Amino acid sequence: MPKLYEITGKLAELHNIDADNDETLQQAIADTLEAVEGEFKDKAAQIARLLQNLEADRSAIKSEVDRLNRREKSIERKEESISEYLRNHMELTRIKTVSTPLHTISCVAGREVAHIEDEAALPQDYVAVDVTIKPNKQAITQDLKAGKDIPGARLELGKSYIRIK
Repeated sequence: MPKLYEITGKLAELHNIDADNDETLQQAIADTLEAVEGEFKDKAAQIARLLQNLEADRSAIKSEVDRLNRREKSIERKEESISEYLRNHMELTRIKTVSTPLHTISCVAGREVAHIEDEAALPQDYVAVDVTIKPNKQAITQDLKAGKDIPGARLELGKSYIRIK
């Protein structure tokens, strides 16, 4: 089967033939157009099946990624729990270091860190401000469609897209 771009080229050529005065040529072009459009539809259906397969693959991969992320979190929590378990017992027994041929385990005293009791009471010098400014495209689109003039924005037609049902 020919490639989509080849079929599209044939259709474009057929649409550009000037057969205004020749009924026989017009009929031949119409018949050829019908056949080539049939090829186009068959190729489009193949591409639709390919897109559906890719979507299913993407969905399966996303599902697997979600499963692996949950597994990673579970292992991380287990790691933290076992580390906390060992730390607690090393502190209770006052054992600071355990040396084995494969590992040296140390229970190290914690470092001093700031504990924030009331963020609102902190002076500005100790507060980092994180501001994100982004346009509200939905509201802008609605207002532009309603005829409102908004400096720095205009309506334009988005790209066409493929919908497969």
